Amino acid sequence: MAQLEKRDITRVNMNLPTQMVNKVKEYAEELGLPITQAYTVLINMALEQKDMIKLMPSLMKGITDLKELSDSQKSCNNEVE
Repeated sequence: MAQLEKRDITRVNMNLPTQMVNKVKEYAEELGLPITQAYTVLINMALEQKDMIKLMPSLMKGITDLKELSDSQKSCNNEVE
């Protein structure tokens, strides 16, 4: 039998709105996950999205720089023709 990796875990007791708890239960049922795992998945997704939002200005600058480079190459090609 495969040995499961031990993780450092902390028990958290908290009060949440009933409507939110019900949505998490529905999410868990849809994916066939235990409810605790559903909370873990949803919290990880939220934290990853938060990190992505922090990176957004850098990504937008990169896109703008690429567009400017592409536009300048197009104008150079038009001048050569």
